Amino acid sequence: MGETRKHRSFTPEQKIEIVLAGLRGDRPVRDVCRSYEISEALYYQWRERLLEGGKAALGTARDKKPPEAAELVEARKKISQLERALGRMTYELEIAGNSRGTGREHPGVQGPRRDCHRAQTSCRGQGCQDLAAGALPTDFPAPC
Repeated sequence: MGETRKHRSFTPEQKIEIVLAGLRGDRPVRDVCRSYEISEALYYQWRERLLEGGKAALGTARDKKPPEAAELVEARKKISQLERALGRMTYELEIAGNSRGTGREHPGVQGPRRDCHRAQTSCRGQGCQDLAAGALPTDFPAPC
């Protein structure tokens, strides 16, 4: 029958030794691979992993931030901008409501209710006090 080939396993220290032997340049990578009985493709995989690990280890704290952190910072900036815009709009609406001084507001509804009786229909029980005394149309029920 067929021969079963047993895969050898190398410790991380052995892998580093093999990769460094090829990086020294005193002999070709092909010869290093032959002496340790590994394929050149495996050698180059180990070399890339070693270089990537070294890059991560030597990076600064700023470089070590995961990519999601940058997205989180951007999202927080956007939220902050939207909160400021909402605050400005709320402030502008409050000023607009106070400058009118008409006191024509719906109870429980924020800000003045303008043009709610343009069609001269009922306010449907929302507590409307928009119409001045004596300005009630004939088909309009008594104020809520």
